[in-house]
Amino acid sequence: GKLPNSVGELVRLEKLSLMHCTSLTALPDSVENLKSLVSLHLNSSSIEQLPTSIGLLSYLRILSLGGCRRLTVLPVSIMGLDSIVELELDKISIAELPNHICSLKFVKKLSMIDCTYLERLPESMGKMSSLSVLYIVGA
Repeated sequence: GKLPNSVGELVRLEKLSLMHCTSLTALPDSVENLKSLVSLHLNSSSIEQLPTSIGLLSYLRILSLGGCRRLTVLPVSIMGLDSIVELELDKISIAELPNHICSLKFVKKLSMIDCTYLERLPESMGKMSSLSVLYIVGA
C-alpha cells in the first residue's frame, strides 16, 4: 500500500505519524512538498524504501524508522535533511550505516537498537559533532 499523491498537498502539515501501518510499503514522491514537516514517524510500518525526495524535507527534525524491518537501505538523499536532530533506526535491516549519514551535522540522537544485521559503522562517524546520544544495542 501507498499513501495517495495528494498527501503532498498538505503543505502546512508539521507532524506525520504512520506508525504500525503494516500495509504501508512506500511513501509517494509528493512528500517532498511537505515543506513544514518537522517530524515523521514510520515506526513498525512495512516501508521497504524511502523516496529520494525525502532529502528535500529541510525542516524535518525527527525521523523515526524503528521497527521498519523491510527497510534495508537509506537513500543518499537523506544527506539533505539539514535540520535533523533525532534519527531512530531501531530494528531496521541495514548491514551498514552508510557514510552519508555522517554528513548530518546536527544529529544529537542516533538510535540503532536491535539492528541485528548491522555489521559495521562508518569511519566518518567522528564528523557527527553534535551527537550527544548514541544507542547501539544488540547489533
